[in-house]
Amino acid sequence: MARAPVRSSQAKVVSNILEKHGYQLGQYLGKGAYAIVWEAYFKKWRTNVAVKVLMKDKAEAEFLSKFLPREIQVWKGLKHPNLINFYQSIETTNRVYIMLELAPGGEVMDKIRMKGACDERTAGKWFEQLCQGMAYIHSKGVVHRDLKLENLLLDQHDNIKISDFGFCKFAATDVKNLKQVQLSETYCGSYAYVPPEVLQGIPYNPFLSDVWSMGVILFTLRTGKLPFDDSNLRRLLKQMIKGPIFTQKHASISLECKDLVRGTLASDVHRYSLHTIFDHPWMLPLVRERPPYLRDMDALYLRPHLRRSTQRLMTIRHTDGGTRSTANLVSSTRLVHPEALRSPSPPPSPPAHRPPLHARPPLQRSWGGREEGGRAESERERERGRGLAKDGRRRE
Repeated sequence: MARAPVRSSQAKVVSNILEKHGYQLGQYLGKGAYAIVWEAYFKKWRTNVAVKVLMKDKAEAEFLSKFLPREIQVWKGLKHPNLINFYQSIETTNRVYIMLELAPGGEVMDKIRMKGACDERTAGKWFEQLCQGMAYIHSKGVVHRDLKLENLLLDQHDNIKISDFGFCKFAATDVKNLKQVQLSETYCGSYAYVPPEVLQGIPYNPFLSDVWSMGVILFTLRTGKLPFDDSNLRRLLKQMIKGPIFTQKHASISLECKDLVRGTLASDVHRYSLHTIFDHPWMLPLVRERPPYLRDMDALYLRPHLRRSTQRLMTIRHTDGGTRSTANLVSSTRLVHPEALRSPSPPPSPPAHRPPLHARPPLQRSWGGREEGGRAESERERERGRGLAKDGRRRE
């Protein structure tokens, strides 16, 4: 691989460090709040990798001391064909270098933005691979907590690779037997992908939260748009309680697929487990190999302790008399603050006309799906109005 031109002093520093460890710096791939990502060539393996470079001076102390070590600890212990592989981490005085498997196919989000909704065959292939990867992750007692289209990458054969484990954690208190679940009180993720119990700020089962996010992904794969409009939190919650809406435009979606979407986007009391998803009629013809550990994971999805919280949410089920606007395919990971739902908010303005997703120009996006500029800026302005953290980063 030919070396890309070095255009900055920072790139020179990164290049020098990588050279010492056998890597040759390649092209720039993108950036996030704390990190810049380059492609690099690992001389020993004769293969290209992705190098995520985190700048310590831009990251907060809690991120460096808590979240980053946990992400590395969990990620390097996970090995599955549908996960981005973790190779190595290098720490220097000013930076942390994380070497990861390169996904040359890019993000699934970009495919949807450029081409629109997937056909049933493609959506089935990708969703089955997502289920295989998530079943493996859950079998290790780990939850992802930030599943979204931006974090689903594609290899050279268009196979799904789950990425970005910044919110992951061990949530099963008995990992060996997978019998007990530690409820999560970190209200994190992207508004359009988190379940209603997260928006309400109620301790929730994170394994069921991942299932909800998978349902949002399946809906979006088949329709080309997100199921819920996240521009207003109160309206978002009401739409979630009502459930996904299929119209005449979705006549090409099979009844079995629609039923699976409704089951994954149900209340926490009735939401499907991964075991149920693999047994669903729409999934059975798609499953390449049934994970042997599925039946041992049933206890991870128990939710009698969440019944009261769901009943409280149901009290607003029939209060939405407004119209639904098409949700834009833009999401950014942030901390969800329940106070934003309790504080008064001005009435939403009528949604502007939006062209079809495949006709819109692509956003400038950083590696891992954190947008720069464009709509992301308006989202930050809305966050400040709701009292959210300005940077939208993870906290606990």
